[in-house]
Amino acid sequence: MLVITNADRTEKQCRINTKLEKVTPVFNWNKTIITLGNVEYVSVTSVTNCASGAASIERIPDKAGTVTDVNIEAGLYLSVAVVNSSPLTYTALVAKLGSRQPVANFPGMYSAAKSTSRVLKESFTYSDSRPGRISPDGRYVSADGSMRCTPESYPGVWDLKRKQKVVRQVGCESLFTSS
Repeated sequence: MLVITNADRTEKQCRINTKLEKVTPVFNWNKTIITLGNVEYVSVTSVTNCASGAASIERIPDKAGTVTDVNIEAGLYLSVAVVNSSPLTYTALVAKLGSRQPVANFPGMYSAAKSTSRVLKESFTYSDSRPGRISPDGRYVSADGSMRCTPESYPGVWDLKRKQKVVRQVGCESLFTSS
């Protein structure tokens, strides 16, 4: 059973349609999905609407890393995977829901076409306290959640439409707000 407490302190609760063991539900950065494990998530809308008495659990593909954000409207997910343990570094994957094929090729983004040494070289640090995110319009991704876009920022903010890193002196936080 998932229980969501709204700002007005009202509660919405809903069963989930699959039994999961040892799950710690976690909201994504803008509270549109709840991650339930490495690959499982449920949309907040499906919990609050609770159609037919149960919310459907969705999954990103196995071996795609740990889901950190899903933009259901854009049909995209962001996942991260550990590539080195000392120091602890990660690679990201941005792909269409149901696929493990990256939607672009950025430094720090996983691709089967990259050598292991290149993936290690391009890896970055990551903290759950500042989760990675996809913008509400599905155009921008901050794999490490920092939303930094200065020339020296890494991995920076990726523009999926233009297939290039966003570079500007001011912060990129505005790219991740709803219009």
